[in-house]
Amino acid sequence: MGLGDRLFEPPAADADKVEARLVRLAPQLRHLIQRAGDALAINDMQRAQQALSSALAMAPGQPDALRLYGLLLAQSGNHDAALANFEAALRAAPDDAVTSWQYARACEDAGKLDAAFDLRRHAIERLPQSPLAWEDLGEHLFAHMEAKAAIAPLERAV
Repeated sequence: MGLGDRLFEPPAADADKVEARLVRLAPQLRHLIQRAGDALAINDMQRAQQALSSALAMAPGQPDALRLYGLLLAQSGNHDAALANFEAALRAAPDDAVTSWQYARACEDAGKLDAAFDLRRHAIERLPQSPLAWEDLGEHLFAHMEAKAAIAPLERAV
């Protein structure tokens, strides 16, 4: 499953955490990040690039801007830069399941399956109540390792 699949559909509990972080931002910054997310969702890379360049100029360490820029770079095929942005986003918000999920998928798309699995395993350790973390681990196990091992994480996700 690539980055475009279900990219913007995390479970409500995880999406609510991102939304709570965005609400605390200055309105102009929040607007830029939301505009970038909307642009990425419809594959408008130019509009996403413009919004993210402005957002990152205003707040270079803002985790959601870094995460979305990682998505933009990954969708453009610039995997190394994408992974660096996801790493920075995860350092800024280590308990963010959405960042862990998207970072792991970017690693997977870049062919770094071991790194993707490690990210998913660490997400479970940090976020044992996150349905997204459990579902993502289960999907990874099913697709790349052992289907039977995927059952327990997938059941826990629901």
